[in-house]
Amino acid sequence: MSKKVVFVSLPFGDKSIKEIKEEIREHKKEIENCFNGFDVEIVDNAISYNVHMNTIINDKLFYRGKALCNMARADVMYCIGDFMKANGCLTEIYSALLAGMEVWFKYNDLPTQYYKLSTIDEFNEFIKKYKEEW
Repeated sequence: MSKKVVFVSLPFGDKSIKEIKEEIREHKKEIENCFNGFDVEIVDNAISYNVHMNTIINDKLFYRGKALCNMARADVMYCIGDFMKANGCLTEIYSALLAGMEVWFKYNDLPTQYYKLSTIDEFNEFIKKYKEEW
């Protein structure tokens, strides 16, 4: 069986590392169903680093940078939660697409069970089409 290494993007907000890991765990079956026929390995995006945060001026950039480092270990990206309202998730989506990575997700009641984006243009079209919903 071929392997898919999946980076999971989700809004962190004020969630603890434990809550983030639990949310990813809750969506594991959904992610495995999306990549049916593949052995799925999930890249842990629950970022916990021993850094003197008092030396970091912009913690949002710090954590987004660490997320992108984790994303570099993956074949594809899968978004969960209310990712369309999260700046970090949008940054990850654009970065993944610019790097040639496919981005997958389920979004509300789209006609297809799973939605795949392969280019920035596809993502921009998706935003135009569905932005009223968010």
